[in-house]
Amino acid sequence: MAQKIMASRSASASPFCRPEEDPFLLLESTLRAIEVVLMLRRDLPLRRTWIEQPYGEEEITLLEEEVLPAIQQCLARVDALDERLLAQQELLQRCTLESQRHALALPGAQSRLSSPVAPLEFKAGRGAPPRRARPRWFAQGPAA
Repeated sequence: MAQKIMASRSASASPFCRPEEDPFLLLESTLRAIEVVLMLRRDLPLRRTWIEQPYGEEEITLLEEEVLPAIQQCLARVDALDERLLAQQELLQRCTLESQRHALALPGAQSRLSSPVAPLEFKAGRGAPPRRARPRWFAQGPAA
């Protein structure tokens, strides 16, 4: 179910990349194509373009029992990674909105938000803040 949700998200128009640039969308498409071919060619040898001997019952069974589950596991792991990234993205968006709301709720927030903050400038060489003079009692040490 999650794979179908992620596939529909991936296949829709995206500002990030074209569907043909998404390797995992290609992997999912490949999985579906293999499943269809295996279903349509049930009980028939599976021909390959570069080998004379077609896949027989033994090779097709290995495809169904080992290769297809491996592809499905890979796609499930990719879905889990996608879900984690989406959750992080949503959390970041919520935090950003909350901090904006909080800033607007503070008294005088409008004036603070609209006025630029002047950068601090230090005159005591190399951008270091000026040193504060020590109080006189500090140099004298403890009272006797």
